Amino acid sequence: MLHKNLIAGEWVAGDISLNINPSNTNDIVGEFSRASADDVRTAIAAAKSALPVWSQSPILARHAILKKTGDEILARKEELGSLLAREEGKTLTEAIGDSGVELANVKMSMNPFDEISVEEALRLKEAGKAEEVVVVSIGPAKAEETLRTALAMGADRAILVETDDAVEPLAVAKILKGVADAEQPGLIIVGKQAIDDDSNQTGQMLAALLGSAQATFASKIEIGDGKAEVTREVDGGLQTIEIKLPAVVTSDLRLNEPRYASLPNIMKAKKKPLDKKSPDDFGVST
Repeated sequence: MLHKNLIAGEWVAGDISLNINPSNTNDIVGEFSRASADDVRTAIAAAKSALPVWSQSPILARHAILKKTGDEILARKEELGSLLAREEGKTLTEAIGDSGVELANVKMSMNPFDEISVEEALRLKEAGKAEEVVVVSIGPAKAEETLRTALAMGADRAILVETDDAVEPLAVAKILKGVADAEQPGLIIVGKQAIDDDSNQTGQMLAALLGSAQATFASKIEIGDGKAEVTREVDGGLQTIEIKLPAVVTSDLRLNEPRYASLPNIMKAKKKPLDKKSPDDFGVST
């Protein structure tokens, strides 16, 4: 019988136990390959009762989605849906199903750290340090709205790598490397982290894939002759480093305050070039 040891924080099904660490998504998915058929059925029943929308998914024949309470599972269903999508080869929407959150006609907003990155790129162009600002997004067709916002702020053109899959940070970094190889930018500025999963990985991975210099958590950027001086926010205060260009910089909150797009620029943005690609164009599987 499936039961929970409250002190140890582990679920037990027959001879199969799973330690649960809420900070590690992978720990939420327990492997029950060694369990008996009865144990698996018990685990599946527990998962079904916690999250009925997944009750028909074949993944439950191999995995039990376990968490402290059904409410906590519901609170993390998008995150768990990403894992489900990865296992079943489905889109995130298909994996989650009816989430209870109506997204139709909802306008998505830009990640604040990415908005800061766009603003910094525009300021560098206005200061004569850059010739062109190209913005890139990886996501569903609806992400075009966010790119149009960046174009309205002043970016010159946009690239949308369209996919309905839940894309992990490494795949994002690989796609951005493909874009960088094609565009040959002098400087890549990305947000330091996403605000949904707080990954804080893409910029660092991108720099490693490109073999270029990197400066993370930037609160100030000054461009010189073939180099950049970046002030970083670190635990002990501020750190200033010099890096060789081309490089990857991740923006922190205090780098700048993004501008608002004016109505005339919003109208002009509709006519600015937006190129659509797919992950396959860069040889990346999501």
